[in-house]
Amino acid sequence: MPKSFSAQVEAWARQSSNRLDAIFKTAVQNMAIEANTDATKGGRLPKDTGFLQNSFGAALNGDVYGPSDARFDPAGNSDDVLLVIAQAQIGDSITLGWSANYSRVQNAKNGFRDAAAQKWPQFVRMATIEAKATIR
Repeated sequence: MPKSFSAQVEAWARQSSNRLDAIFKTAVQNMAIEANTDATKGGRLPKDTGFLQNSFGAALNGDVYGPSDARFDPAGNSDDVLLVIAQAQIGDSITLGWSANYSRVQNAKNGFRDAAAQKWPQFVRMATIEAKATIR
């Protein structure tokens, strides 16, 4: 027996909501990976001691925080990036960033943050293709 019109609309809305959520989270995750990939692995992030890369964090509806100096324990960083992304809902704001005190200077030299941010439309486009193919 065919679904009623209201059941069809409900199924379409659920599918659309699931796709939107997947696109949002996948695009943010891919941008985070791009931004924090070090130069030895094809990214733009410089790597010396690893503190800059390890100071990368995320925050949900707030600011990224953590130690700004390698003399302090980097374990005090903002929440795990993947955990923040997983907990996010449409309408939330995800902030990605580095707490290392020299991150702005390094970004000015190497453009790791800016280059990833400029690719946002590509991340969304690729996430949309993936969501359409996998969420039915």
